[in-house]
Amino acid sequence: MTPQERFAELIELYDGMQYGEMVKKATQLSIDYPYSFEVWNILAVGYKALGETAEAEIGFRKAAELNPNFAKAFYNLGITLHDQGKFDHAISAYRRALDVEPSYAAAWYNMGNTLGHQGKHGEAIAAYARAIEINPAYLDAYRNMGNAYKDQGKFDDAIAAYQHALSLKPNNEEVYYNNMGLALNALGRLDEALVAYERALALNPDFADAHNNMGITLRERGNLDAALIACERALALNPDLAEAYNHLGLILKQQGNLDRAIIAFERGHNLKPNDADINNNLGQAYLLNNNFSIGFRLFEWRWKMDLNIGKALISSRPVWNGENGKRLLLWGEQGIGDEIMFASMIQELETICSKLIVACDPRLIPVFQRSFSPNTVFHDRKATSSEEDHDFHIPMGSVATILRPSLDRFEISAKPYLSYRTERSKELRDLLLQDGAKRIIGISWNTTAPNGTAHHRNISLEQLAGHLPQGDTVLVNLQYGDVSEQISQVREKRGIKVAEVAGIDNRADIEGLADLIAACDHVVSIDNSTVHLAGALGIATSALLPLDPNWRWGLHGKKSYWYDSLTLYRQQNAGEWNDVLDELQSDLCNL
Repeated sequence: MTPQERFAELIELYDGMQYGEMVKKATQLSIDYPYSFEVWNILAVGYKALGETAEAEIGFRKAAELNPNFAKAFYNLGITLHDQGKFDHAISAYRRALDVEPSYAAAWYNMGNTLGHQGKHGEAIAAYARAIEINPAYLDAYRNMGNAYKDQGKFDDAIAAYQHALSLKPNNEEVYYNNMGLALNALGRLDEALVAYERALALNPDFADAHNNMGITLRERGNLDAALIACERALALNPDLAEAYNHLGLILKQQGNLDRAIIAFERGHNLKPNDADINNNLGQAYLLNNNFSIGFRLFEWRWKMDLNIGKALISSRPVWNGENGKRLLLWGEQGIGDEIMFASMIQELETICSKLIVACDPRLIPVFQRSFSPNTVFHDRKATSSEEDHDFHIPMGSVATILRPSLDRFEISAKPYLSYRTERSKELRDLLLQDGAKRIIGISWNTTAPNGTAHHRNISLEQLAGHLPQGDTVLVNLQYGDVSEQISQVREKRGIKVAEVAGIDNRADIEGLADLIAACDHVVSIDNSTVHLAGALGIATSALLPLDPNWRWGLHGKKSYWYDSLTLYRQQNAGEWNDVLDELQSDLCNL
């Protein structure tokens, strides 16, 4: 058999995807013709098809070595290196292919994929753009460009990329509609997201991911029954879809069915044990159920999620694990309400550590300095701390893993632990009561927390104020942000006055807000930073909670284990506040 005939036979095996036999014949040919770069390339292709990537890498390298102008060998080498997780080497291989053949669209596309795996989304987008410039009909490049924009948080650009793809192939690309739905959902355009998912499911009714993602959007719209149906449909189609179990758990938890939610999260965890989102949600469900030993351990997964909790400190110092007599840097995370809540453990840390340094939100420093030991050092959490000043470090939320393993340990810090300026608070009280009123109730009704369901905590000012005592009672605004228009509307529509104190910015001036809260006889607030500050000051406070409360409030009972002065009022039906407010109104009238 001539060499040409043997090579033709090899190509025939390749076309017939008979890779095992192909590797055998290519191996023999590589021995007989060791300088044939085509034989080495086909041998490597066979190895790659059989999943033997190390051998494939050797073959592609040999082919590229024998013919440095063979762009396809470098391209195939790049794909093989990518599959082995050797991303930097893969990019180098793609660049070698592109040096030989700059218009190699597939090389630009796959280089974009590798850059995306490295989190270099901007460079990935540039690579996809080059692939599209060469091949304007490159559907996968448009799709992955959209995905890269989505990962950057540039959702409008992501939607534009998906729309380009759909203009090329509008009736057979359910994946694009699904991805567009995700981007629209992230922008809060929930109705449009639902339309996109419906288009995907019209093309493929068995598309489990689209059913699951539709369930996410329906949950965020508050349509829990429909969300549950969509999620269960996804799992019927794909019982191994861990993300669907995760979202099923969120729906069940929001419906108040915590036991079933934990089962769903556990099933998702069993399928994807290292999924940060599932672990975090499972941890919060356990915390909600007062299982602190497991809950706080899983709470550590928050650092592997894309959450708005600040950046983790990078330090050569070890993380504190309860060592006595050491110098400790305690650094703030999450929102200002979280810092106030976790600060309940500062006094305990002061007795354990030889020196305590607290990096916190600068708005809290005046209050913290007044409230805690003069030996404790407080500074802005955005400032750099010298590692020479401490032996260990730990984020605020992680201290609870060590100091709060069980419910009884919260008794140590549930008493008031923050102080206010007594004289300034008295001045504010006298100012508010100057027209003969006898009681002051501070109110807060809104949160702007950056998560998809935080708005379920909110109450309209009109609904809240309409259930509060009038006559000899002054309602004073403790809500952060510009709410003057809401206050004017309530006064014009209902004749209810809500006092605003000039000179105190409820968002920026936490020290002033603390003095104002302390001037109140009672505080009524939804779950936001105001309720934490009032609880830490020891002011009698009514906290109004949705059916699916944050983990820190537990699932049952009227008392808070974080703050003795709080009384918890809980929804019995999702989104319905009237029963909660009627109960509150009755209790306030009986005080």
